[in-house]
Amino acid sequence: MKKVTEQNGQEAVIEKRSLNLSLIAIIALSLISIISLSLLYFFGFNNQQNIVTEKVPEGVQAVFLTNGQVYFGEVLDLNEGNISLQNIYYLQSDKTTQPSQLDAQSDLKLIKLGNELHGPEDMMHINRDHVLFIEPLKKDSKVVKAIAEYTIK
Repeated sequence: MKKVTEQNGQEAVIEKRSLNLSLIAIIALSLISIISLSLLYFFGFNNQQNIVTEKVPEGVQAVFLTNGQVYFGEVLDLNEGNISLQNIYYLQSDKTTQPSQLDAQSDLKLIKLGNELHGPEDMMHINRDHVLFIEPLKKDSKVVKAIAEYTIK
């Protein structure tokens, strides 16, 4: 930058300096915004990446779905979009009630998946968006005991 000794020349140098500082500030703010948005995307909106690292639980699990259905079985895989389940059972009531309305006196049956009219395989891939939670069952739970009795038959 040339130094000008005149009054008008000094004003021009000052204007160029303030223009350069404004340009540097705009570039710095733009970079900070880009970095912030990138971090927000990778750590805020892209939670699916965290699912890949989940450990597959052992034993019989209860998988509770958003529609109120509960499946019992062995979780084979937990990946980004699905839960793979095998050796699947579900509860069925002779009454036409919702699971939340069942009481201890209800006549519940544990049904093995695969004996239905449409004849499904004993394997299910459940969309993770429809899963409320997965719960491990104790080895002495009534469901685990009923599954063990069924497999012996």
